[in-house]
Amino acid sequence: MVQLTVGSVAGMIAAGIFFARQWSPNALTYILSWLLGDKNSAATWTIASGAFQQSYWPFVLRTDAAFDIGVRKDILWVARLIPTMGVLISIASIVTPLGLYDILVPDTAVQPPFVLNNGSAYLVGAYRNVQSLVLNNATEVVEGLVVDSIKGGVGFRNHTVPPGFSYGVTWEEDLLFVEPETVCVDTNLTLDYTVISANGTTISDVVLTDRGGFINLNQTFPEPDYGNPQVNPDLHGRAYTAAWLHNVYTALYLNVTNPRNQTTGALPWRYLNSVMNQTFLRGESSWRSTSVADFDSLVITTKFSDYLGSMEGYTNASNPGVNTNIFGINQENYTEIHDWCSNPSRFPANITNILVGCGLMRGVPHRQDPGTPFVFETGSKWSQKLFACASAVKATIKTVSLTYNRTDGWFQTLAVTDIQDKQYTDERSMPLWGVEETGNRYRVSDLNPIWGLVSPAYQESANVSTVRQPSLFLPGWMDTVSMTDTRLMKFGENLPGSDFSVGALSAAYSVGDLFDKRGIDYTGKSSIAMWALWQNFSLNAKTAALIPSLILTDISASAVVGTKGVLGPGNEARQNLAHIFVTPMISKVRYHVRYAIPAALSALLLLAITCGALLAACLRRGGLTQMRRHLQQLSPGRIYTTLLSPGQGSNMQMRGEDWSRKFGGDVIDLSEGFPMATHLWLILSLR
Repeated sequence: MVQLTVGSVAGMIAAGIFFARQWSPNALTYILSWLLGDKNSAATWTIASGAFQQSYWPFVLRTDAAFDIGVRKDILWVARLIPTMGVLISIASIVTPLGLYDILVPDTAVQPPFVLNNGSAYLVGAYRNVQSLVLNNATEVVEGLVVDSIKGGVGFRNHTVPPGFSYGVTWEEDLLFVEPETVCVDTNLTLDYTVISANGTTISDVVLTDRGGFINLNQTFPEPDYGNPQVNPDLHGRAYTAAWLHNVYTALYLNVTNPRNQTTGALPWRYLNSVMNQTFLRGESSWRSTSVADFDSLVITTKFSDYLGSMEGYTNASNPGVNTNIFGINQENYTEIHDWCSNPSRFPANITNILVGCGLMRGVPHRQDPGTPFVFETGSKWSQKLFACASAVKATIKTVSLTYNRTDGWFQTLAVTDIQDKQYTDERSMPLWGVEETGNRYRVSDLNPIWGLVSPAYQESANVSTVRQPSLFLPGWMDTVSMTDTRLMKFGENLPGSDFSVGALSAAYSVGDLFDKRGIDYTGKSSIAMWALWQNFSLNAKTAALIPSLILTDISASAVVGTKGVLGPGNEARQNLAHIFVTPMISKVRYHVRYAIPAALSALLLLAITCGALLAACLRRGGLTQMRRHLQQLSPGRIYTTLLSPGQGSNMQMRGEDWSRKFGGDVIDLSEGFPMATHLWLILSLR
């Protein structure tokens, strides 16, 4: 349905007026011709002549005025310009209003009261604990939170809205956000297989393929920057270390190379039994032919040997009968990868030992042969990338732009329009963050320290460690050995601010493994939309890093809410109120300049004509007297009486009032094809 605007309606009205303005005088002139006849007084002919000459009938019927033979060119051009200008101005009157449009624009900022619900319950259309926001790809408002499902992160806000504005309002607030930060590194190893069953449920020839992970492996142990993780957590260095150790242990497991022998003193890397695209078959048992369900979806796990099964192993495809695990690599070797990437459990719980979760991601497989990329067809070949990822969780302040466009206090139209990192003028304006100082009496495996914003008055407190910077990487530790329970809410102390990040990160790194018992399926097995999203993200390490971050964000959105808003703690409007100025939206009329082109052209021509008229008035002495004489000279009635009654006193110099009194009543008869005049005095004498 076409939506009418102010401009289009104004244009239609102007078009109707233009049509009526052109039609009505011509129709009336037609009626006048019917009434006029051939015998009238001289004054009648004068009035009728003016009406006829103002209409389009001389041009339509091609009478004397339609021809320009013998007419002076300058007079002709000026005469033709008169109707041309009329048409142009009429077109401008139609087109010009089309540029008008309504728009809501910000007005002057005001400070209004905010509406709260006083803790009363109200119904909503969704149960948030089971609602996944991953696929929304938006910044949105849910109960107690602002959720960013584009980049990842949750902002805490006990929602209130400013009431009483006709067109809604916009405003900005600085909110506390907790957001994940993830870096993934491609191991350059892939799992490849072929679908063999007709219904696409069975695969065969599961192989580990060297895409450079073995043949191009750096032989120097990487050294991440552990010095000051609050300034530089070096997640890339941690993820690279995890990927390097994974590849080294797997290379030793497959006898691709050798380790250092402490007994004989043999150096490592004496040989390298691999080439680019070398494949290693799965072990001899039932793994040669297995269910596609083991490899068809996303897996994120802290168990870096997850794809090796029960350590049964892979063999060199060129000699599958040879046992490759001659160096006795086992699960314990892979378990220590997380300690190198994160922190060992023996480290003290303090501001320095930040929460870092590490794991192996098996991305959603990509089809390697032509065909539908979402269907496991018989004979299709698939490849699954392996990434090593490291994630930290940080608290930061973000400037959130909000909008609300209702007047009744209904929260459903509260929306987020933009989220930006808060800008600071200098270091002194940055927030002061504090973390509970335990005096190294507790290890990271014992507790999760309390953290938050600290008043400058407590900056030197003995039991608080502080940093002044834009964000704080949260402290904590993720237990990868006993991750048999991924529930976020457990019985015990209620410290969600300190505990939820650990629980959410642990859950994000147990997707698709044996301990994944959540109601929401993040593997993509039960959702083709999520499966396709993860498949797209699994193309490279940069986009793969979004997967753990978005999962952690989604889990956090169901686990915590903000309890503080602009009306203070609990929105009770008692103390610590935030003074926020909102910008009301008001209705303004705007104009598209391109529609003013006809009007501008008309104005320019009108200005030129006006200047010409003023110039003529200045240069010629006749002025209005000459204009009056021209009008009298072109008056048909005066012409008839002057030519048909010579010597009777009618001439071109008589005042209009005198001529009308003396000769206006003379009858001009045109019925015979030529004019005949009968003077008024003769008519009166005959009566």
